[in-house]
Amino acid sequence: MSAGKTPSGVDVEALPDPLLLVRRADVCVIGANRAARVMIGLERADLIGRPISTLLDESPEELREYLALCAGSMQPMLGALKLRGAARARRVFGAAVAGAGEPVVALEFDAERRSRSDFIELTSKIDALHEEVGRRRAIEAALTEALEHARESDRLKEEFLRILSHEVRTPLNGVLGGVALLLHRIDDARLAAIAHEVRKSADALLSLFGDMLDLARARAGGLEPQLAATEICGVVRDAVSVVALSAREKGLALEVVTPPTALTMRTDERLLRQILLNLLSNALKFTPAGRVSLRLEPIGPPRAVRIEVEDDGPGVPDAIAGKIFEPFFQGSTGETRGYRGVGLGLAIASAFAEQLGGALRLAPRRGRGAIFELALPSRP
Repeated sequence: MSAGKTPSGVDVEALPDPLLLVRRADVCVIGANRAARVMIGLERADLIGRPISTLLDESPEELREYLALCAGSMQPMLGALKLRGAARARRVFGAAVAGAGEPVVALEFDAERRSRSDFIELTSKIDALHEEVGRRRAIEAALTEALEHARESDRLKEEFLRILSHEVRTPLNGVLGGVALLLHRIDDARLAAIAHEVRKSADALLSLFGDMLDLARARAGGLEPQLAATEICGVVRDAVSVVALSAREKGLALEVVTPPTALTMRTDERLLRQILLNLLSNALKFTPAGRVSLRLEPIGPPRAVRIEVEDDGPGVPDAIAGKIFEPFFQGSTGETRGYRGVGLGLAIASAFAEQLGGALRLAPRRGRGAIFELALPSRP
């Protein structure tokens, strides 16, 4: 009996008289207040689940008969039960607990001061306690079932996307292979330009399906990080080198600030690189002029890092700041309308950050533009 007060206000644990709850099916103790534990001399862990016949001098048959009388009577049944090793029997009131969900009998020892009407009131309050426990168990069972359904749904979605991705990637790879052969043999400049557009479109579709699959895996918990000692400054430099050409083509300054010494921590290098690429690509896309900067610095606890990607773009309006990490969300404002994309880059970066035990957030602005801050711990 681990509950405190019942919904009716009685503190069962603090009752001065010993109170046991016994399951009729196997005559095992399923509840005991403090006074009962002191009377018997056992802690709750040693008492719960123990057959009551091991605690009393009465035979199992006599106990079953008394419990049956208690369960079948409309009134509390007065009896006398003797603890093993005790000098005398104790007066006991026994009554069925109606709201227990299974046949249970409440036994109150040393009940000389309590009348039958008092005990009826007590058992009704215990009934209310069991009804409340039953409701809570039903709610917990429903929540557990809903969680299992959600997990199964996530698994099916991931499996569907995996199959769909495979079925799409296979023909697209065939298209790319065919276009590559054509480009080596086409002399007509107009046809070559068309073939180049076909290749760009196929590459874009492959990238999109890869992003969708990665996001589905991360959100379903099916993306297992490959943790290893990783030099973070090197990963930053690799990501910056990938987008450097795009920055030059747009006439944007690309600034990188890293510590003078190496920063090594356990993380997944591939996932971290993809986070940085998504943040840098997003910053370059929304910055028409000016600069994009990346800052890396160590923070506490030991071997944790903070990475900031800042741009000189239009920034993120407060009205949509809470939605930008949602899949497929595209904020459409006067300054950002017309930028291409499907709205997966930030969602993937945020999901990958969570997989690595970190967090990605939109930091407060220091003027124009946007600042995305990645906090990343070293994984054990």
